[in-house]
Amino acid sequence: MITPAFAECDAKATAFVGGDWRGARLAVRVVPPSPDGWAGGARWFKCDLMVQPTVEPRVYGGRTHDGVMPYRGTLRDELQGASPLGYGCLTEDKWEELQQTSCTAAHEYEYVGTWMAPDGSYEDADRDVKAIHGRCRTLVARYAHVPIDRTLPYRMGTRFQLPATDAWARGDRRIRCFYWSDRRKVNRSIEAGGPKVLPIN
Repeated sequence: MITPAFAECDAKATAFVGGDWRGARLAVRVVPPSPDGWAGGARWFKCDLMVQPTVEPRVYGGRTHDGVMPYRGTLRDELQGASPLGYGCLTEDKWEELQQTSCTAAHEYEYVGTWMAPDGSYEDADRDVKAIHGRCRTLVARYAHVPIDRTLPYRMGTRFQLPATDAWARGDRRIRCFYWSDRRKVNRSIEAGGPKVLPIN
C-alpha cells in the first residue's frame, strides 16, 4: 500500500523540482530512523531525491532497482523548464533500452504521464499487460488531443514502465506511460498534435 511517508515525500519532491519527477531520471526514497533510533523514540523520516543514470531501472538478481549517480548543483525547480533529466522524446538502442533524444530527431517514443495502479503485489500489477496498455493509450490520447474511442489502438502503440521493485516496496504505485510509434519514427513531439500527428492507420 502507499504509505503516508512515501505520499508525503512524493508531494514534497514534486514541489521541490517544480514538476512531475516521474517524467525525469529521478527517484524518491523514504529513509526512516535506524532500528536503534526507532527504539530510542525517533519518529522522523527523511525524503531523498536521487538522479538516476538511465531511463529504465537496472536489473539485479531478478529484481529492478533505482540507480543513483553523482549530480552537481541543486535539483530545486529543475523541471520548471527544459531539463536534460526530463524524459521527453526517446529512442531505442540496440539493446532495446530507452535513451533520451531531441524531439526534432527521429524517435519512436515520448513520455506522456502516469496512472495509479491499485494496491496489490508487484507481480499482480505486471500481469495484466492488456489493461496497462489500455490505460496508457488513454493518457496518450489526452496528451496528443485525439478522441478516446475504439480507434485508439490504430493510432499508436504504447510502452509502459512499472516502478522499480524496491520503489514498489516503498509505496510507489504510479506506472509510467510512453507513446510508441510502432510503424514509423517521428521528428516532433506529439503533444497537442491532434489527429494530424496521430492519424488512424
